[in-house]
Amino acid sequence: ASISPVSGKYPDPFDVTLTGSSVNMPVTVRYTLDGTTPTATTGTVYSTPINISTSKTVKAICVDSKGDVSDVVTNTYTIGLD
Repeated sequence: ASISPVSGKYPDPFDVTLTGSSVNMPVTVRYTLDGTTPTATTGTVYSTPINISTSKTVKAICVDSKGDVSDVVTNTYTIGLD
């Protein structure tokens, strides 16, 4: 899985996009916003960009058509410049 934009401090709310790929397409991308690690059966299935309006940690994985799970990708976002 990949998460865009990169981790960092942002002055205003924004949308995060998740993508995934595998030789065994199609893939399902699952994510969490509470710091827990998604699994093949837990986490929210990604379908539309995620609005980040408060500081959050996004963790994401891909699950391919064979059920194989990718490594976890983690990005942390801080909203506001104070």
